[in-house]
Amino acid sequence: MRYDAAAVLIGAAADGSDRGRNDESGSSEAMMRDAPTDIKLKRAEGILEVTWRDETPRRHPVRQLRCECGCAGCIDERSGVRTLDVDAVPNDIGITNMALVGNYAVQFSFSDGHDTGIYSWDRLYGMPTAE
Repeated sequence: MRYDAAAVLIGAAADGSDRGRNDESGSSEAMMRDAPTDIKLKRAEGILEVTWRDETPRRHPVRQLRCECGCAGCIDERSGVRTLDVDAVPNDIGITNMALVGNYAVQFSFSDGHDTGIYSWDRLYGMPTAE
C-alpha cells in the first residue's frame, strides 16, 4: 500500500489493542509501540510530524531520518558500523513517498533515491526530535 507523502498517512487504530503485553499464560512478546495516530510531511519545513496516541506531535527533520537509516546499505550488517557518509546527505533532502510496512513500521523513499530503510514504530518514537 502506498501513500502520497503530502497527505496524512495513518489514522488511529480501530481496535485499540495493547500489542506485546503478557498474556494470562505468562508468556511475553516483545513490547511493540502502537502505530501513530497521524503522520504528516511538512515539505516546506523539511519535517515529518508524527502524533502518537495521547501525545502532542513529535517533529523529526527529514535529513535526520535519512542519516539514521538502519538498512544494510547504510549500516554494515556484521559490525553494526555506519557506512553511510552522513556529510554527503544533502541538507535539503526530502521524502518523496511513504508506505506502511505491516502494522509495525513505515518505509520512506527519499529524494536521493534511497528507499530501503524501515522505521519501526518503536525506533521512530525513540528518535530525537527537532527543537
